[in-house]
Amino acid sequence: MLLLIEKVGELAKAIRKEKTNMCIDKSKIKNYDTVENEIADVFIVLSSICNTLNINLFNAFYEKEQINVERFWNNDNKNN
Repeated sequence: MLLLIEKVGELAKAIRKEKTNMCIDKSKIKNYDTVENEIADVFIVLSSICNTLNINLFNAFYEKEQINVERFWNNDNKNN
């Protein structure tokens, strides 16, 4: 779980580097990978967690997306 959080942080750094005008530490520029590579790392670690817990990631995603499709999103109320 900690590794997943670390990888998500690396993804955030890559997005900040490539996709925004936010500053980054130029002395560490070689430590920042591409957004695509960091997304792949997050997926790899998430897949490993699912394998360890015997969770079918595709099924979990599909079932949750079915719930989301049926959900009513009220953008006027911040408590949803």
